[in-house]
Amino acid sequence: MPTNNFLSLARSEVHKQRRLLSKGIQYQPNLLILVGGFFGAGQKAAIGRIYNKEYSTWTHIKQRCYDKNSKDYRWYGARGIRMSKQWKNSFTEFFADMGPRPEGLEIDRIDNDGNYSAKNCRWTTQAINLKNRRKRIRTSTDLRK
Repeated sequence: MPTNNFLSLARSEVHKQRRLLSKGIQYQPNLLILVGGFFGAGQKAAIGRIYNKEYSTWTHIKQRCYDKNSKDYRWYGARGIRMSKQWKNSFTEFFADMGPRPEGLEIDRIDNDGNYSAKNCRWTTQAINLKNRRKRIRTSTDLRK
């Protein structure tokens, strides 16, 4: 008889597969491998180019939100910008929500002061992303940095 943990994991995988299939993505767990790296230890990423762009986006989001040594931390993590718990803990969840990154697009937070989550993120052009910025008043201190 399967354990509760096994059944929970199986339900979770079926849920992910349904979300991916609804976006026209075929989920193939046999192509997934464990990879290490920055905040990625134990996370799943696909062999080959299928997930490379998306995995890179996911790790960069984690860096700017949680790594105090990241050059972008002051604009994200220091402002309280975080990732949803599901995304932070699982690349597969991030990919299931966002789907493949279309060529030439980048991730954008719809509410610039909100967190990275399925409800607040989209793939968009750089031009639109650049317009979606918080208002900033320059001071003499800014000019010295």
